[in-house]
Amino acid sequence: MLKSLLKVEFLGLLSALTTSRDKKTAKPMSPVKIILFALLFLFVIASCVVAFIGLFILLGSGLAGTGNEWLLFAVMALLVFLVDFITTIFMTKSKLFEAKDNDLLLSMPIRPRDILLSRMLFILISDYFFELVVAIPAYIVWCIIGKATVVSTLLFLLSLVFLPLLALSLASLAGWLLSVLVKRMKRKSLYTTLLYLVFFGVYMATVPFLQTYMNLIITHSEVVAEAVKTYLGVFYLFGNGIASESLWQTLLFCLSMLLPFVLTCYILSSTFHKVVTRERGGRKVQGKAKAQKATSLTKALLRKDLKLLSVSSGYLLNAGMGLLFVAALAVAVFFMPTDQLLELLPGMEGVLMPSLMIVALCMTSGMVMFSAPSLNVEGQDSITLLQSLPIRGRDVLLSKVYMHLVVTCPVVLVASICALIALPSTPLMGVLVVVIPQLYNLFIAVVGLCFNLAFPKFDYESEMAAAKQSIATLFSMLVGMLGTPALGVGGLFLSFLLPVPLAVCLVTLIPIGITVGLFLYIWKCGDRVFAKL
Repeated sequence: MLKSLLKVEFLGLLSALTTSRDKKTAKPMSPVKIILFALLFLFVIASCVVAFIGLFILLGSGLAGTGNEWLLFAVMALLVFLVDFITTIFMTKSKLFEAKDNDLLLSMPIRPRDILLSRMLFILISDYFFELVVAIPAYIVWCIIGKATVVSTLLFLLSLVFLPLLALSLASLAGWLLSVLVKRMKRKSLYTTLLYLVFFGVYMATVPFLQTYMNLIITHSEVVAEAVKTYLGVFYLFGNGIASESLWQTLLFCLSMLLPFVLTCYILSSTFHKVVTRERGGRKVQGKAKAQKATSLTKALLRKDLKLLSVSSGYLLNAGMGLLFVAALAVAVFFMPTDQLLELLPGMEGVLMPSLMIVALCMTSGMVMFSAPSLNVEGQDSITLLQSLPIRGRDVLLSKVYMHLVVTCPVVLVASICALIALPSTPLMGVLVVVIPQLYNLFIAVVGLCFNLAFPKFDYESEMAAAKQSIATLFSMLVGMLGTPALGVGGLFLSFLLPVPLAVCLVTLIPIGITVGLFLYIWKCGDRVFAKL
């Protein structure tokens, strides 16, 4: 049975990657799309591998000849643990304890242990993937510095098999605890969102400064080595077992990874049925009859979309991550002294600095993807219900655009005001710093919605998957991230021929024209297109 459940998990993943489903039929994804996605995937992986090779070359060359070469693998193991834990904790919560088919599987003659193990092993395979992205660069550097032997390579491969087990065990226990706690909370989406933000903050505080941390490890290698031996013994066993070719240390490391995993599987399998079938707790509220005020159709649809956004932490975070970058940009510009900012960006005096701020605001706000997966997040049942109501399809579609603007525009406006306060600017450029990012928000909202109309898919397991794995989200993100630099470069060339404000306005006409054209398309054809979803 365990083998059959694993097969179902992989077939589901393969179907999600290679098929595009509409209301009634499943259509295979075209070979061109599969190739494009594969090339994009390989590009991202290759970029990560190259980045880690650079970091490990810095660390390996600094540790060579110090007697602490094992720190290279210890640091690698620690990075693998952190990456696997952060990427797995919320996956275990949703995949293990909040999957939509839990009730169905538990109603069948299937042991809860098999259900749990099949999903944990599926997650473990994804952990192995993240592990290889970090481990392969470390081994390449180990070969470059001339330390690789047949024995160390075999011990390295053996250790890699057991390395992700500790991260999976702790993430599964944390996901189990979160699932139990969140079910007892009234506003579980709010608390889940806050937890996501905490982990995102840890990520942002760690990843951008990896090179600085590597330099500190090299400079204080003796102190770091002693600290790892004392407080992070399992990572010392991993690194020293490979570097000194010690079989007993490697076996001890593997055992220290395996035992927590076995214990975790036992604990979770014994409580899996109870946790999954437990009804949501929380404080009971006495219902009270209240008079309802009549409102317009546009406001009602907008309120519905905002409600859906607020109750889905996965949708809010994955589609709205760009808002965090907008806020970070505003804080950095507002609190950084102007002289220091000009030192970082020489030659940007006068109107060039506000124009650069326009590009930065458009790029960061272009990462906001609320409208792109909005139809997918609705789901087929909700779409069918809306189609049965006496409302126009274009009104439903435009409410997605309005929802995107209502959430995004205030944050971008605050960032624009911070830029105007912090940076010297002419009155005309000040107006452009406020207006152009808002126009770009409208452009991204309309483009994202049209991408979703072109690539609808309603069979995602969760709102998070709909927001994260949508083709429309990917294309909209590419437009937002790549279109802004392209427009910036075009504006830079025009600035050599025309005044900077005029060059900025001319370049902005491109997204404005696209926005007007797509808006007219939604206005004229929205009813027909929505009826066919």
